[in-house]
Amino acid sequence: FKQPGKTSWTPAELVTKTCELPGIAGAVIALEEGLVVAQKLPADLAAETFAAFMPQIFGRLEKYTKEMQLGGVSEINFQSASGPCQLYRVGKVFLAILGRSGEPLPAGLKLIPTELANHQQ
Repeated sequence: FKQPGKTSWTPAELVTKTCELPGIAGAVIALEEGLVVAQKLPADLAAETFAAFMPQIFGRLEKYTKEMQLGGVSEINFQSASGPCQLYRVGKVFLAILGRSGEPLPAGLKLIPTELANHQQ
């Protein structure tokens, strides 16, 4: 986020700074219980819906990947009609990053879940 001296970020700061990146439409940080921690989404999207479904999406996909002997899932990337979406699981915390339709997601997004992991230690 072009602040090399900053070593700790709150969830709200991570969401705000993520949404300032080019190509990003919104972001949500949620707990595995489905509770929103921090969010900034377009008006037509509900953070509570993302918070409720992210743990379920990972749980269901992980059943399939374990059956295929691929192990656990920590990241999901997909393209929707609304644009690209990246979902991350970091311990008991989930992060959704939504891109703008027709625009690529910026490089380096994996640094954001890494910072979330630092918060949990």
